[in-house]
Amino acid sequence: MTERSTVEILRAARERIADPERWCQGYYAQDPNGAEVEPDDVQACKWCAVGSLCLEVQSRDEAHLYLVDAAREVGITPTAINDGRGHSAVMVLFDRAMQLAEASS
Repeated sequence: MTERSTVEILRAARERIADPERWCQGYYAQDPNGAEVEPDDVQACKWCAVGSLCLEVQSRDEAHLYLVDAAREVGITPTAINDGRGHSAVMVLFDRAMQLAEASS
């Protein structure tokens, strides 16, 4: 099995929530009824930025750190961007995290 790069991990997490219908705020993940579930729950159909990334990695690894670094550039956390600034800001956050990861490789 080939190990994925940090950029590939970030890209997969971003793609999962690229459709606003598959993205949520306030919870790591939601089921079809809007109830909170764990990101890896079989009923999960919507994820926040961090919840989506949790499906790709099992710990706060390098990919998560790039997401945090990208958020710090605007002085807040990934969760604050997700829950306070909306879907398009989350997409920009992932794009910036991928840029930072690519620049350091």
